[in-house]
Amino acid sequence: VKMMITDPARIRKNDPGHPDVCNVYAFYKVFDQTDNIAELRELCEKGQIGCVECKKRLASIMITKMEPIYQKRNELEQNPRVIDEILDSGAKRARLVAEKTLEEVREAMKI
Repeated sequence: VKMMITDPARIRKNDPGHPDVCNVYAFYKVFDQTDNIAELRELCEKGQIGCVECKKRLASIMITKMEPIYQKRNELEQNPRVIDEILDSGAKRARLVAEKTLEEVREAMKI
């Protein structure tokens, strides 16, 4: 997030921002599903929040939203057998679908 490009027309912290051309704002729209997005837009357009502060807030939101994913990943890393079971189960289901599809193809082609 620190390296994200923001509004190229905004030189100083107090300059009015243009959220519609800012990559950070685009990510906000994805990760922040609260009413804060309208407030952030207004603060940016009025030059009342700088890009660095905006990035810090976004990073905090992203960490909070992704924490359950990180936890699940850590759980799976600790128990690789669960991953093998998931993959085996998926392979069995895929095999059944593929067999049915091949059967339909053979029937259609009268093979």
